[in-house]
Parts: sequence; C-alpha cells; structure tokens
Amino acid sequence: MDVLVPSTCAQDYVMYQIYVEKYMPDVSEFVNGTLDAIQSLDINLVQFTSADTNSPISLTLQPLLVPDNPNWSFYSWAYLYQWVTGSREVVSFQGDRGIITTMSTSNQALTMSPSPSKYHKRFHFLGCVMYITGVLMLTAAIVMNITIFSRGEGEFINVFELNRVVRHVWIGRSLLFVRRTAIWLLNTSTLQLTLVGAVTQFISSRLSWFTTILASAECTWFVYILNDILSFRRYNAHHCARQRVHFLHGQVLQFGQQYDLKIIALS
Repeated sequence: MDVLVPSTCAQDYVMYQIYVEKYMPDVSEFVNGTLDAIQSLDINLVQFTSADTNSPISLTLQPLLVPDNPNWSFYSWAYLYQWVTGSREVVSFQGDRGIITTMSTSNQALTMSPSPSKYHKRFHFLGCVMYITGVLMLTAAIVMNITIFSRGEGEFINVFELNRVVRHVWIGRSLLFVRRTAIWLLNTSTLQLTLVGAVTQFISSRLSWFTTILASAECTWFVYILNDILSFRRYNAHHCARQRVHFLHGQVLQFGQQYDLKIIALS
C-alpha cells in the first residue's frame, strides 16, 4: 500500500478516465501494433536475488510485457515511456548459452561542453578562410569597376583568370592550403539532432544545389596548388583548360553521387 496516496485517489483516477475517454482519440490499433513489436524483442527485467546471505545468488527474469497480468501493464507502460524519452536503454547480451535482452536503470541526461583549448585553432582557420574570401571579393569588385569605367577596353577575357592570379599574388601559396578546408565543410552532409516532442532523432539533409556547385568550384583550389608546384611554365596553358574540365567533372559527381549520412541500427 502507498502511504502517501491521497484520500481522493480513486475519484481522481475516475476523472482521468472520463477525460481520456471523452477527449483523447482511440489508439487501440496503434497500441496493439506497438505491443506486438515490443513483444517480439523479448525484453526482460533482470535482478540478482538470493533467499539469504548463505544461499547462492541466482539470476531472475521478469518479462516486461505480461498480457495475462493487467496489474503489471501499468508498470510496463511506465518502463516503455522512460525508454522512449531516453531515461532508460534496452541492451541485448548475446552469448553461447543464450540471449538476454534487458532494460537499464534510469539515467539522468549528461551535459558536456567542448574543450576551450580547441577554440583558438578553429578561429584561426576560420579567420584565414574569411580573409581569403574578403580579398577575392574586394579584388573582384575593383576589377569590375575598372572594367565598367574603361568601357570594356583591353583583353576582357583576362577577367576569367582573376581567380587564379589573385590566389597566388594577393593571397599566397601558404594560405591556399588553409583554404582547402572549405572543401571538407562544403562536401559534408550535416547530421542534425532534431527534437520531435520528447524524442530526439538524427536527420541527414542533402546539400543544396548552390552548395554543391560551390563545393565543386572549391576543388579547383587543390588543382591550382598542384599545377603551380608540379607543372612547368610551358605546360601551364594546357593545364588551365583541363582545370575547367575538372570543375565540370566535379559537378557531375556531386549531383550524381552526392554523399549522404546514413544511420544504421544494429539488431
């Protein structure tokens, strides 16, 4: 008997039942399907017991779902609710002599903060990437203004070589290696932890078409570095045309075989 039960406990439960029957939809169909799925998992509550201090310890199992015992069903649903909300976990121990699928004890949520010592390196890399992007945008704006005021006089086709010239002259080869980190960021699908009611789940979102094109363009940074280090002067003109083919080939691969994160549940 519960010594803390109020005197109006029976009346309160009757009011709860009336409210549920009146306002809550009928979920018996979903309940039956859920119970069948959980029953197939054969989940048990495990406890080590002994008659006294001199008796051997034995392992006792209590099935989580007992259809023939309506009194136990209340506690079964309480355990299932804690499992769904993340307070408990279900673990399967598989050995040579059998399988035990049991539920853990109630655990409180843990909060962890990233190490502050790693912030500085990340901000340094981020600052380098932002600096390179700013230099490219500023130089492109200046060249555009000069082209407009000069009314297109000169070799207009050289404007398409702006990216290559600015990278090596105004940015430098050392910072180009840092710029390659943008390739990893743009080509990585994000795995978002989404809250759905009281349950969290991972959702993998595909890259947008703009990000996919930008990621293909960022791959040319690495090609520029290899071209500048390994190629000779008389072969540079041939490699410039091939880099455009590399850019188009990267776009085809990105759109055709885009990498997606997948969550695999092991049973």
